Order: sequence, then structure tokens, then C-alpha cells
Amino acid sequence: AISDNASGVAQSRRLTDVFFDTHLTDRLTPWLWVTYGLNELYGSARQSSQSFTYVAPLDGSAPAPSSAGTPTGTTTLSDSRNFFGAYVQTRLRLSEDASVLAGLRWNRTRETRSATDADNNLVSQSQRTTRFSGSLGGQFKVWSDTSGDLDDVFVHASVGNTFQPPQLDFAAEAGASPLLRPETQRSLVVGLKADGLDGRFDLDLSTFLVDFNNQPVTGQVGGSPVLTSGGSNRFKGVELESSFRLTSVVTLAAHASYSDARYREFNSLVGDTMTQLSGNRLALTSKVLAGAHVTFAPAIGWGGSLALNYAGPRFLD
Repeated sequence: AISDNASGVAQSRRLTDVFFDTHLTDRLTPWLWVTYGLNELYGSARQSSQSFTYVAPLDGSAPAPSSAGTPTGTTTLSDSRNFFGAYVQTRLRLSEDASVLAGLRWNRTRETRSATDADNNLVSQSQRTTRFSGSLGGQFKVWSDTSGDLDDVFVHASVGNTFQPPQLDFAAEAGASPLLRPETQRSLVVGLKADGLDGRFDLDLSTFLVDFNNQPVTGQVGGSPVLTSGGSNRFKGVELESSFRLTSVVTLAAHASYSDARYREFNSLVGDTMTQLSGNRLALTSKVLAGAHVTFAPAIGWGGSLALNYAGPRFLD
């Protein structure tokens, strides 16, 4: 008989998410709107992982079902999260041609995890994060002429500083991993918007710079690969979107973007070697993306659309 030459994992999971939000919008003056509110996101995950070894036939035939394998151990994972936020957002109308949108949010997150390994050892962890996030943006009309082909032209800009709870790793050995810190993002967007032909045509051209921090990276704990926080990436580029209503039922649209996505500080386990990827392009990211589509949408009857998309060359790893 052939001895076991492969290993696998059978898992069962139970996920629960509950979200609550309440907010109120007041127009305090003819030129100032304020929205304020709070929300809560609760999530929990329960997982059991059964590791086993089995025989993978060398002739390429299908292996036996996992139930026929040899059990090698069971691990469990229980993770719960609370994400609470209180926020305020204001829209300030400076004039007929200029407006500002600003938002501020106070965040508090809490994560608790307990896990058992294959030897039934219990590992418990918890962490809390409290911080502010927010954004500020505005637009200004630089051209307006309803008598010509080009109706309105706006310039716009925005900055943001936000964060989100980290992803949950569902690997069988995830309980041994340290809790990941929330991922953060800082962004800057500057652009130009235009419309014309009495609303039949629009165009949006923008440039962007986005920094991501506390990205999950592959590390080692006890000689086993685990996810840890600490990676940072930068995305920068330009995007163009446009649409044209050819008739009352036919619309043409197109988009194109050029972006440069690179690791800034990113140690990752490559094989058995810890490697610094700083300066390299992110895996699976294309510098050029483009697409076009046509939509047929009558008020009554059948409609349809046809889309074409292009993705430039990208590295797999």
C-alpha cells in the first residue's frame, strides 16, 4: 500500500454580522448642512479545522474523500469584534460656484480571540484601538456657459485619513498568529469634472496618491508562517472616465487608468527567506486598465449592454 503523501484540512465555519446606524441631517443655515450620527458593527466567527494526511495517487487519478484520510489534529478559532463610531459631516456652500465637504469620525474597535492548537492548548488574545479618522474635500466651478457645447467645468480636491479593522485569517493555524492592527489609509485626489451638450456628455479626469499602512505580511512564529502587521504600499496614478448619451435609450461610456502600485516597506517570507520587497510592484496589479461599454435601456421592454475590458501585464508573484 502507498503511504500518505499529502495533507489537507477540512473546516466548518459560522459567521455572524450585525450592523446598526442612526443619523440626523440638519440644515442649520441656507449654506450649511450638518449630518451627525453613530453606528455599531458586531461580528463573530467560529471555526473548527481538522487536519489530515491522505494518499494522492501518482497516476493523476482522483484521491479518496477527506473522510478516508488519517486525522492529525484539530484546531479551533473563536473571534469577536466590535466597531463603534460617532461621526459628523458638514457640507458648506461657500458660493454658487464653490462648496466644501468635511467629515470627522471617532472610532473604537475591540477584538477578542481564543483558539486551541492541535495539542488542545488554549491561546487567548484581545486588543482595543481608539482613534479619529476624517476627510476634507471641495470643488469650484471654473467655467459655465449653457449656450455652448461645454456647459460646466469643476476642479475638485480631497484628502482623507481613514482606517478599517484588519482581515481575519481563516487558516488552520490562524490562532497562533498575533492579532493584526487596523489597516490605515492616507489619500490625496485632485481632478477635473466637465459636462456638456445639455447633460448628454460628462468627463472626469483625476490624479491620486494613496498610502496604505499596517498591511498584513507573512512572518514566522515558532517556525510556522503567520500573518503580521507592518507592510506599507503606495498607489499613484491618473484615471479618466467619460460617458455620452447617444440617444434617449443608448449610452456610450469608457474609462482608462494608469497606476503605479509599489511596496514601500514590506518584509515577506519568500520560500524560507525573509525578503524586503520595497520598491517592487505589487503582485497582480496592472499599470494600465481600460474599458468601454454600450447600454441600451428603453423605458419599456428589453434592454441590454455590451462591455469590453482590458488589463495590462501584471506580475503573478
